[in-house]
Amino acid sequence: MKQVVQDIKDGRTEVRELPDPVVGQHDVVIRNSHSLISQGTERYVVSLARQSLIGKARSRPDHVKRVWQKIKSEGIVSTAQQVSAKLKEPMALGYSSAGVVLGTGSAVDSVKPGERVASAGPHASIVSIGELLCARVPEGVPMNQACFSGVAAISLQGIRLADVQLGSSVLVIGLGLIGQLTVAMLKASGCRVFGTDLDPAKVEMAKKMGADAAEVGEPLDAIMAFSGGGGVDATLVTAATPNSAPIIFGAECTRLRGHLICVGLVGLDLPRPPFFAKELRFAVSGSFGPGRGVREYEEMGRDYPPGIERWTAQRNMAAFMDALANGMDITPLLSKEVALHEVEAQYDSIVKGEAKGYGYVIAYGDGDDNEAKPRITFKESTADGELGIGVVGAGNFARLGLLPNLKRIAEPPFKLRAICSAHGLNAASSGEADGFDYATADIKELMGDDRCKLLFLTTRHNLHAEQTSDAIAHGKHVYVEKPLALSHDELAGIERRLAEQDSATVLMVGFNRRFTEGSRKLREHFGDQAPLTIQYRFAAGPVPDDSWLHDPEVGGGRILSEACHPIDWCIYLAQSPVTRVYAESIAAQGRKAHIEGSVNIVLRHANGSLSTVLYEDSGSRAMPTERIEAFGGGRSASLENWRDLNTYAGDDRNRDKLPAGLGHKASFAAFLNAVRSPGTDPEQWPIPLSHILNGAEATLAAVVSLHEGRPVDLEG
Repeated sequence: MKQVVQDIKDGRTEVRELPDPVVGQHDVVIRNSHSLISQGTERYVVSLARQSLIGKARSRPDHVKRVWQKIKSEGIVSTAQQVSAKLKEPMALGYSSAGVVLGTGSAVDSVKPGERVASAGPHASIVSIGELLCARVPEGVPMNQACFSGVAAISLQGIRLADVQLGSSVLVIGLGLIGQLTVAMLKASGCRVFGTDLDPAKVEMAKKMGADAAEVGEPLDAIMAFSGGGGVDATLVTAATPNSAPIIFGAECTRLRGHLICVGLVGLDLPRPPFFAKELRFAVSGSFGPGRGVREYEEMGRDYPPGIERWTAQRNMAAFMDALANGMDITPLLSKEVALHEVEAQYDSIVKGEAKGYGYVIAYGDGDDNEAKPRITFKESTADGELGIGVVGAGNFARLGLLPNLKRIAEPPFKLRAICSAHGLNAASSGEADGFDYATADIKELMGDDRCKLLFLTTRHNLHAEQTSDAIAHGKHVYVEKPLALSHDELAGIERRLAEQDSATVLMVGFNRRFTEGSRKLREHFGDQAPLTIQYRFAAGPVPDDSWLHDPEVGGGRILSEACHPIDWCIYLAQSPVTRVYAESIAAQGRKAHIEGSVNIVLRHANGSLSTVLYEDSGSRAMPTERIEAFGGGRSASLENWRDLNTYAGDDRNRDKLPAGLGHKASFAAFLNAVRSPGTDPEQWPIPLSHILNGAEATLAAVVSLHEGRPVDLEG
């Protein structure tokens, strides 16, 4: 497939060849025929990408602040590597397209292959999109107009918020593409419409789209006369400007208790007097409508019942196309159809301000054949004896943490062989830049590749156990990001797979903190002392309520996904398995997303050691994230943020300033070393198998203890 992408680092806008996406359970795969360039949004993105590094920093001070926070916690070298990797990430452009369904996921029942649909998909010849982000195209609606539905849904959501009806007088400020669509749909709804813009040509176009009146600038007297003297019932601001002038003018033009809706990208410095005096109802329109940006809606296909949310993102798209089918005419907005080879020049024209039209539509034609292409090859290595590395998942951790380190430590016989991501863009970009042989969207390509000897699994948590078991069954060595499993059944399945293997397969979980310099020094300090008392504070900070981490079926919750780190580390320092777990939280019952946010987990070890994990998400970010204190055998120690180490023995005290880092590079290197010379004893793995299994059982037990209010004893 071919896709239009924006390079953030060097500013290039280009068409790239990518692997075809694989259909997910709730997804629809569509072969696009057309997609609409949203000039306002995409011009902003492309213009920002083409700025210098200093210009980007000035435009996004929030990102600069996060970089400084990372430097403090992880050091300047690691942060610089991550920033550099982040700048190399390509960005998909576009969100309004139309095409024919190629395939659907097992949970999709609203559309079927062969049907015409409009979607919120990007500029690509083939897209995979959530079921609720696409809608059928009615018979008779041409596809080069149906592809306007995503952008039109933004306009329509603003109209919904304005609460207008037949006969309402409405002012539209800003007559670009979204403004013109707003005028057309307001007229189709039976409203009286007045349009304003600084560009006389746009004012004339608004009249063609049905505006009852339209003038240049800020014609306050004309608008008041149009509304009968009291002001319009509603104002929709669809302009694009960094200042607040359109909002201020809109407030002057709107009647007492009228609606003022911000749809465009404008300043929001709202003056109190007009809003207070008129009791204006102000709102900012949120994209396509309810559901847009909500994971359960977009990724899991959970729709809002019409009685709760009548007009969702999908229903707004469908309503626009119904209006087209019933005679609403947007043909004046069709400025030009652009072939894929003309896309780069068209974006240059838009950024330079030379494109004076409204609807620039990309036409994909029949360039791609109908055979699926889940894999693209960059080069093909022929050396014998290579140990090919496969990476599954190309999210932030893989791109910013794993790949930069692998490139430094993967010396022969190791070879970066294949990288896989569900939608292909990140895999293709990272794969080519980092020297992989090929990129794919289908994990089966890696599983069936005999030259791919070891896999790094960095996918979402609900996929870890299945992918680990499958990889082991295919004879692969596996490094899987934590957690290993989300249930006892998943964990048991992995144990069975390992028992079935005749070859020396190495399994490692991403508990990188074991491999820090601070961990090594603490282990040396306490030696074989037992029992130990260990206190580990892990102040992870809050995670948004709608994050997939909170979903027990996908992320597993915060204990399984993050508190597993300190639990594993306590097993490491105590050198003894956990036999009993008790967990309590301060969170109020019923608030599922927070019940695992502020938790005390007490671990009893077989050798008598006692560990306490304080997992906290409600404190100050200014406080150091991690702090460990340990005591035993006349010795004590404290370790803060893996850099400040204090050790005590008798009356002696020693202070060490350790190198920054959380042990990722060392953990990857330990895995590669184990794979280079695999043994048959799982207790000789970088993390002994008994520790892996006991840590997973203890973490699962912590969840049970928290929710059932009782201590949980572990077997054996």
